[in-house]
Amino acid sequence: MIVTKKDLKAGTLSVTLQAADDLWHLSHIMEPGDLVTAKTLRTTTIKQGAEFKKGDKVPMILTIRLEKLEFTEGSEALRLSGTIEQGPEDVQLHSYHTLTIEVRSHLTIQKSWNGYQLDRIERSRIKQPLLVVVAIDRDEATVALLRESGIEWKASLQCKGKKDIKDEGDREAFHKQIAAVLQEQPADVKAIVLAGPGFEKDHVQDYLKKNTPELGEKTVTEKAADAGRHGVQEVVQQSSQRILKETRIAKETGYLKIFFTELRKEGLVVYGPKETQKALEYGAVELLLVSEHKIKDFDAQLQQAEKTGATIKFVSADHEAGEQFLALGGIGGILRYKVH
Repeated sequence: MIVTKKDLKAGTLSVTLQAADDLWHLSHIMEPGDLVTAKTLRTTTIKQGAEFKKGDKVPMILTIRLEKLEFTEGSEALRLSGTIEQGPEDVQLHSYHTLTIEVRSHLTIQKSWNGYQLDRIERSRIKQPLLVVVAIDRDEATVALLRESGIEWKASLQCKGKKDIKDEGDREAFHKQIAAVLQEQPADVKAIVLAGPGFEKDHVQDYLKKNTPELGEKTVTEKAADAGRHGVQEVVQQSSQRILKETRIAKETGYLKIFFTELRKEGLVVYGPKETQKALEYGAVELLLVSEHKIKDFDAQLQQAEKTGATIKFVSADHEAGEQFLALGGIGGILRYKVH
């Protein structure tokens, strides 16, 4: 995301979206009441005598007051709906309109910005590499694309043939299937991690290097206990590869590992809205963790964290540790000292 103009006194920030992950970031920043200005298409109304008829869709710049936001992780568009506040003279103010925001869209947002929203804008400007993880054994392979916005499950492949007897033809066809799925992934994928038990991952790596060298040169191997989705989750959480340790999910898992370790031993940890708010008021929270799904529910805690200098980290629920944290209420903190 590129910030093209910034005037925090007026509460305005103009941005241009560069990647699909920018849509995901915006979906967690924007909220009802925000003013959003962007180029859009709107159907004109033509008066013919006493009747009004719909005309063509024409491009125009409109400002809406946001009421509803629609975004599905993995989608290529963010839909912002609300009432029109500014536009051309022939557009009826306060009528309803939906802005469709896509990659390469330019928009201006006017709102009362808080620190963690501005921090998210800054973080969105640092692009994480796209990675592919293939969790594989002799019978199956699960292919996933790791974006900053989460894990996209791309394919679940089966090796044909009897479970206990698979000839060389079966194996080659299996490897060819995997290569075909990998070739469909974005060209800017930085690395392909082949993971699983046994030596099948090494056989796939050899096949890729021999038959699709452009993919083979991107591959690294990792151990994992499973070839399914659990295998992908395992390698993201425990990988020794530096490139995987730098991903958002791996970092979130690291914070949550500390949180759950402290929780098990009843140590320096707190969770739940009331308990966390109390610890924040005492200035005892060193690291505040908030689930992405609950940001709008915990605005008071986030503001208190900013006042007391607590570090704020948001965690998603697109991995096992994040799901467990959300089940606990979606908010908690690692403490400097215990609060009684």
